[in-house]
Amino acid sequence: MYIYIQLSQTLHKLVYPKLILAFLLISLLLTLNSNELYANPPTISENMDLFIEDVLQQFSIPGASIGVVQGGKIVYKKTYGFRDVAQKLPVTFDTQFALGSCTKAFTALICAQLAEEGRFDLDEKVTQYIPEFRFENLTIRDLIAHRTGVPRNDPIWFYYNLSQQEVVKILDNLEGLEELTQSYQYNNYMYSVLGILIERITGQSWESNVALRIFEPLAMDCSTAELKTLKLAQDHALPYAETNNIVTQIPFREMYAIRPAGGLFSSLNDVLSWLNYHLSQNKSEALLSKDLLSETHKGQIEFINPVNSEKAQYALGWLISDCQGHENIWHDGLIDGFYSKISFFPEDSMGFVILVNNSSSGYFAATYIGNYISEQYLGLNLSDCQQKLLKQRKALKTHIESQKFQDSKLSNPTPYLGSYSHPAYGDIYIKQKESFLELTYGHSSMILYPECSDRFALKVTPLEIFGFPSKLEVSFKRSRDHEISSLEVPFEAMRGAKPITFVKSH
Repeated sequence: MYIYIQLSQTLHKLVYPKLILAFLLISLLLTLNSNELYANPPTISENMDLFIEDVLQQFSIPGASIGVVQGGKIVYKKTYGFRDVAQKLPVTFDTQFALGSCTKAFTALICAQLAEEGRFDLDEKVTQYIPEFRFENLTIRDLIAHRTGVPRNDPIWFYYNLSQQEVVKILDNLEGLEELTQSYQYNNYMYSVLGILIERITGQSWESNVALRIFEPLAMDCSTAELKTLKLAQDHALPYAETNNIVTQIPFREMYAIRPAGGLFSSLNDVLSWLNYHLSQNKSEALLSKDLLSETHKGQIEFINPVNSEKAQYALGWLISDCQGHENIWHDGLIDGFYSKISFFPEDSMGFVILVNNSSSGYFAATYIGNYISEQYLGLNLSDCQQKLLKQRKALKTHIESQKFQDSKLSNPTPYLGSYSHPAYGDIYIKQKESFLELTYGHSSMILYPECSDRFALKVTPLEIFGFPSKLEVSFKRSRDHEISSLEVPFEAMRGAKPITFVKSH
């Protein structure tokens, strides 16, 4: 017992002080390491990488390019996933994506350049240069700012490969525009008319003007306005979309005469140069005077954004909205297989670019990521917006998955067969295909599923590639003698537009 006590006392005198010293040294090291960790916490970039990778996986995005500019410098630049899933080809900084309606800012800037050169005035009437243009009171500025009052009517260009003159003819034949007011109506055809204007003033195509006036001065070497040129480039993203809960490759969309509204392809490196140009006052003289560049960023007409029911403005090729007290100038683009967003906060000298190759969920993924970027670099709290966005997507997917098409046979298809015409939309053909009716419009054919009486469900598969429900309710109308006389198709029901009436020809 004595020996044990003595041993304990000896250990206490000899060992414990050393243990205490060791403990203090370890504690000091841990404190130093801890201080080092807090002195170099995970960067915004490191946090963003994890966040973005998770979002892209959640929204089934095959590939993406994302960059952030702040204070005139690129502070974040990263690519994700594949430009070609089957070949496992990764996205690079030079991979070209379709820009969709982000193209409009390029067309608007060319118009501003021509105005600065004295070739025309933005407030001159369009008919002074395009006499066959229907709307005599509309100015060049009106067209750029969507200040025309003319509804979209996008299905025509979506289902037909239109020439420039066909666009003018379509506008001439649109109905119900007698009491037109200069209200906000987003319209792709008006940018096609601007392309015609640019060509007539310069003697060169819109495509050549974009290359000479913007791509070359900004060294945007991985950009093009033509699909055939894009396909020759090795480094371009393929288009993808989700149908029946499966993401698959889909065909490219050839824009033809609508290219000035949404036909450009570009890479992250190039679009960051374009973004930096708009943010940097020092570089603004490269393409346009500072004053006129600033004018392209000023709101021309106010409207209520149908997505969030908040006030917004359309400038010259750009949208303007308020984001918790920060002015946000932006545009997005949605086209088959792609979604793009270019956004900047001029007072904060910050902006970002998001390019993805999935059109069915690209809007939700890019918006979710864009909100996160704004939170990280501007200190905003957009958690409510993020939750609303997720609820919107969930509701939309639920709606799409709940769609049902009755596989019932039509007892007497004969009365419905024939052609139906509209002065602007052209012809629809109804034919019998086995036990169903088939509707052919432009270069697409779709099945009509009988529901009740003269009402059918039309399965519009192209709507699914944009994340919209594919089921449209179409109705055949009868005359007083009970013969089928017309067909009503709500092509743009998702936007609240009225059905288009096609009159039966024979």
